[in-house]
Amino acid sequence: MQTHHIHISLSSQASERELQDALTLLVALKLQGKHVTMEDTVTTRKILPSYILLPTPTPPSGKQEKVFLVSLKGLAPWISKIRYEKTRDDLQLYFSVRSSKTAEHTRQEEPTIEALPLAFSSLAQGEKDVTLMNPSEISRVLNYFSQEDQISCRVAGHALSTMRRGAQHLLLVGMVPREVFISYGAKGRIMREVSNNIQKALSSSPFCVLFESPTAQTPQLLGWKMPQDILKNLPLEQTKGNWTLCQLPTSTLQEAFETLFTPLND
Repeated sequence: MQTHHIHISLSSQASERELQDALTLLVALKLQGKHVTMEDTVTTRKILPSYILLPTPTPPSGKQEKVFLVSLKGLAPWISKIRYEKTRDDLQLYFSVRSSKTAEHTRQEEPTIEALPLAFSSLAQGEKDVTLMNPSEISRVLNYFSQEDQISCRVAGHALSTMRRGAQHLLLVGMVPREVFISYGAKGRIMREVSNNIQKALSSSPFCVLFESPTAQTPQLLGWKMPQDILKNLPLEQTKGNWTLCQLPTSTLQEAFETLFTPLND
C-alpha cells in the first residue's frame, strides 16, 4: 500500500470482531509507518489516544452515498488556497503553500492520502450504517508481514479490543486468554512483540496486558510505564526500562483483573 494517511471507519455499534479487526489493521498500518486515524466512537474513545480519533462525517439528509474524510495533519498553517479539477474518472487537488521551502518539500515527498469509505445504506430510515474495511483488505495489509508478525498483529488487535481504563490511575488494561494463543498457534514469547505493537499504536499511554501463556500455570502481566502504586504490589516483578513482566498468583485472568485493578465505570 503506497498511501501514507489512512482513516479506518467503524460503526458505533460495531461487533467485538469488527472492533478487533479494525484495531489489528491499526497496528499493522502503524508498523508500516503509516499515519492512521480511526472513527471516534464511545468504544474507541475508551482505548485510543485522542489524536488518533476523528469524527464521522455527516452525509446530506435523505441521500444514499459514500462520504470520504481526508485529513492533512499539521499542514493547515501553510496552505493559503485549495482548488480542484474533476474529470470523468479523476479528481485532482491543488494546494497553494505559503512557504516556498514547504512547497519544495511537498513536491519531493509527493504525499498521498487514502480515506476508507463510509457507506450510509439506511438513511431513508434515519439510520446510519458505517462499513469497515472488508476482511480481504485486512488480509492484503497483513500479507506484507511474515507469518509471525501477522500473528503478533492479530493478538495485539485482540488485546487492544479488550482494553479498558482503571478508575484511579487511568491505566489501560487488556487481556489475552489462552484460547487466543491456541487459535493463532502462538507461543507465549510472542507477547513481547505484541506489547511492542500495542505501544507503537498507543504511543506514550501506560498500559498492561494480562495473558495466559500456553506454558504457564497462572496468568502473567506485561506492562508499559506501569504506575508506581501498582508496581509495588506486584509479585515477582521484573523490570527493564519502561517494561514490567511478572507472574500473577491468581488462577484466572478475570481474577487478576479484579485483584489488581478497579475498572472505570462505563
